[in-house]
Amino acid sequence: MKTKDYDNKMVRLEDISEDARGLLVKAHAYRTMPWAERIQDKGYLDLYTEFLRETRGAYKTKSEEFGGESLSRFEVAITRMDRRIKTLNYKNAEHQSFDDLMRK
Repeated sequence: MKTKDYDNKMVRLEDISEDARGLLVKAHAYRTMPWAERIQDKGYLDLYTEFLRETRGAYKTKSEEFGGESLSRFEVAITRMDRRIKTLNYKNAEHQSFDDLMRK
């Protein structure tokens, strides 16, 4: 369950939809860009905006309009998703949903 703590809230991969996790996977391709370029790239910002829309703004801080702490949470979620994918066990994956794989 998501808490109301807007100032200290990490994105829990288990609590977000499969579509939101897919956006994190797509955003990983931008991690090779330097930070200053990445936060100005339209494609990356579109993924960030779509992630906020998909999660209904649950991870956006109240005090900010765009970026800042929420963008940092998005960055951390991308890293955590990348690590999670690397550790998944893909045996018999064709018979399992993405949510089942996430629970392993």
